[in-house]
Amino acid sequence: MKFNCRYRVGIEEIGHDHKASLKAMVTFLEDSACWHSATVGYGIKEIETKHRAWVVLDWKIKVIEYPEYQEEFTVSTWSRHMDGIRAFRDYEMRGADGRLIATGSSKWIFTDTERRRPVRLTDDINELYGTEPDMAMDEEIEELIYDEALFENGYTTQYVVTRRDIDVNKHVHNINYIDIAYDAMPEEIYSKFVMGGFTQLHILYKKEIKLGDTVTCKYIEQNGHHTIALLVNNKMHSIIDFS
Repeated sequence: MKFNCRYRVGIEEIGHDHKASLKAMVTFLEDSACWHSATVGYGIKEIETKHRAWVVLDWKIKVIEYPEYQEEFTVSTWSRHMDGIRAFRDYEMRGADGRLIATGSSKWIFTDTERRRPVRLTDDINELYGTEPDMAMDEEIEELIYDEALFENGYTTQYVVTRRDIDVNKHVHNINYIDIAYDAMPEEIYSKFVMGGFTQLHILYKKEIKLGDTVTCKYIEQNGHHTIALLVNNKMHSIIDFS
């Protein structure tokens, strides 16, 4: 089943160019996924009673154009495939005139919030969401590989996780990783590209980051890709790639 949500770009979602930010675009997609889950009984409000929550593993998004302030648009999202452990979810964002604004794909796991472990996706869960096989993007999300040697001499900064970064699952909210990545970019890169200059975003979440963690951020640029690795205690927890 494809699930549709209507949105309007508000003041808190725009940058200096009066268009939605890349972070806002991801937020709209995530919100639509949460709404869809709420309609089948596995929303945010049910976490405390059912002890189940969806945790994202990957995001990949392609932006065709950034909608302007007060522009209305629709996000369509659907469960595309479940393989027993992982759930694949796709997205399309379209303007009021039907033009395609952005596409996206994501991978999720269903977790037991008490044991903090993944649980198997059963047929009844699959039936609740109603799988649609359509692919929003041209290919599946490929694995982002962390090459320690490649990042060894990268531009390095540190970030200490604060209360505002933490979500209902008691770790850094997945979209807040974008802010951490922006802070890790050299100023000349951030200033040049943040205002609509990036058209693709890929985020891999390997391990959760928690309140008080000191995150070592290593930035590199290669072949038009601006990539930030986030490490805690010298172990890679996430990679964020902009292009």
